[in-house]
This record gives sequence, C-alpha cells and structure tokens, in this order.
Amino acid sequence: MLDFFFNLQMLVISPSHIDEDVVNLLGFTKIKTVVLYQDEYTCYCRRVSSRVWLDMRSNAPDLKVELVLTGAATKLELLWQERAPVSRILYNTKYSLMKNETVLFISEQYSKTLEVYSYQMLPRVCFPKPFVERSDASLVLLARNAPLLHTLVIRERISTATLLIISSTVKNLKYFCVRRNAVILRCDWPPNPMWTPNFYNWLKESSKSYEITEREISKIMGKSWKMLSDKEFKCINLLKT
Repeated sequence: MLDFFFNLQMLVISPSHIDEDVVNLLGFTKIKTVVLYQDEYTCYCRRVSSRVWLDMRSNAPDLKVELVLTGAATKLELLWQERAPVSRILYNTKYSLMKNETVLFISEQYSKTLEVYSYQMLPRVCFPKPFVERSDASLVLLARNAPLLHTLVIRERISTATLLIISSTVKNLKYFCVRRNAVILRCDWPPNPMWTPNFYNWLKESSKSYEITEREISKIMGKSWKMLSDKEFKCINLLKT
C-alpha cells in the first residue's frame, strides 16, 4: 500500500504492523521518518530481521526511525529493531527504568545514528542508589559513542560528576534535561587513566555543589543551564516535535 502514497514523508505505525516486506518497501519510497509507536495496547510481535534493516538502509540512507513507548500505566519495554537507523528513542511512561543493559544495547546498535534519548513524565518507580547499579557509566559510554546526540533527557538518579562528564563529552549537546530531585551531590567516579590530573581535580571540585555544577555545565554548553524542578520536568514533551 505504501507505493500509493507517493508524497508521504512520515509514517507512524505500530511495530505489530511492520514486517520484512514493509521494511523492504520503505527503501523505495520518499518517506524520511518512520515512527514505531508503541503503547499498552500494542500486541507482542516479532522484530524485523537486522539483515532486512541493513538492506533498507543501503537503499534509503537518509531514512530515520523513531522508537516511541507511551502510556502512563504501561510497564512494557520497547520492541527493539536491531540495526535499524534509529535517531530518536522516547519513553513517555511513568514506570520505565533506564537499565544498564538497555543503554549498552542502544550504544551498540544505534550510537552512530542516535540524536535524541529521552525519558519523560515523573517516575513511579524506585531508582537504585549504588553507583554500580545506576546507569551513570553506561550513559557516559553512550555519550562517547554517539556523535550526533543533541538531546538527552534523564529522570533517573545520577551524580553531579556524571553530569559534568556527559556535558564535557557530548560535543553536539544542545538540550540536556535532568531532575534536580534525582541528582546526587557526589563525585563517585574513580580516577580514569584517560583523564588528566587537572580534569579529575576539576571533576571532584565542581561536583561538590549544585551551583558549581550548573555554572561549569553552562560554560561547557555556552549558555545558561539549570537542573529542572519536577514541575518544570513535567512540561517536557518531545512527542510534539
């Protein structure tokens, strides 16, 4: 059916309605963006083969895929499409957790194409407190490996030191949103052989207060930057754009 919509630029579709034939056809249309929209009513379905996505990318190198999970009450996980050209990953839910294994999978599969990674809504889940159980390290890895990343929205528990590392790592970061209530005032990173002594000293000193952290990130980003209150965070809605 897609070949009847000659001028279609964006396709919003449930992952349960996309299969290998549809993905193959996408490579021969004018569609620029495919939004795989998933909610609590989305039926379980098989993911499309990575080989098929790679074939489609060779035919339509400019096509972008967005993965969206929405629904305040849903506790599902996104249906991942291996080797798809994913540019945006949006969670618009209250119960989704940013898990280490998920961030590592994203870094492996989508780091070269990812532009937006966002968790919206105030959470209704408990976040882990110990550094080794949080997503700090995997988020920094993603930041290092995703050169196109320009929007990052984090609602998880995260340290001021991690915020400083991310902001100094992602060169194209324009929108960096975090909940002040979830930020831990701490430098919980051990010394890294890739860091100079000056950088590690700066990291330890700058992570001692919210105000200094905000000031240093403002310098890095070249504009005023503040952590968000929960009221401000609730207003974020990337589904509109």
